[in-house]
Amino acid sequence: MFLAGSHGSTVDKNAYTMCVLTQFHRHLKRRDVYAEASARWRDPRGQLLDGADWVAAKGPALTDLQLPEHPETLLPEHALVLHLALRDVAARLGTDGVDVTVDEEGRLHVARLKAMPEPPSLVDLRKRVAAMLPRVDLPELLLEVMGRVPGFEEAFTSVAGGVSKLADFHISVAACLTASALNIGYAPVIKAGTAGLERDRLSHVAQNYLSAETFSLANAPLIEEQAKIGFARQLGGGLVAAIDGMRFVVPVPSIYTRPNRKFSAARGA
Repeated sequence: MFLAGSHGSTVDKNAYTMCVLTQFHRHLKRRDVYAEASARWRDPRGQLLDGADWVAAKGPALTDLQLPEHPETLLPEHALVLHLALRDVAARLGTDGVDVTVDEEGRLHVARLKAMPEPPSLVDLRKRVAAMLPRVDLPELLLEVMGRVPGFEEAFTSVAGGVSKLADFHISVAACLTASALNIGYAPVIKAGTAGLERDRLSHVAQNYLSAETFSLANAPLIEEQAKIGFARQLGGGLVAAIDGMRFVVPVPSIYTRPNRKFSAARGA
């Protein structure tokens, strides 16, 4: 960094700048310093609520994140998960395909396990199952579910809590759900001359009957109905995984399951 000159040692500006930037980035990653103008590198504690604001938001926030009010009940659970993960890694050391290194800062790095090749029997089974699945349109599937599970359609009440008395209401709900799920808008599902598929009807149903609250209520009867299916019960021992707001039975617990930060920071998401 220092260069000797005729007038003594001088500072190399380029080397000094690079050194400062390198150290700044290093301490940013370690959260020793913060960049307040950055959304990613600012101090997260600066966004914490306090006083009356926290009291007002605490209940809904803890419910949405599925967190207890006091961390004493949550920390032992995380400690157990960490212990099981470390014990599993330690048991795999020295085996083929397990690459473990320690960096200069003492951090442990475990390379991803290589996927096992799919056996021919699994490939054949996947093709046979795909061939047996019926090819139906999504709206037809939704209408069939509504016929089998009345509580699904009944969950879509108005913003005032009333039950719709519109004719062919189930058709309108199926069309709106299809347009929303496929992100195609209403144009492909509108059918002039059919009351349940008119543009005004679909717009009315979407604005007044489809909401986060009604979606949550509609999920409950579907989950209960799925629990009655013997095949679904055979898939696992009652454990539940939440994926994009939907819940599925999973076969076994796994220490490798983590929240997907791309979609949510909540547990199990």
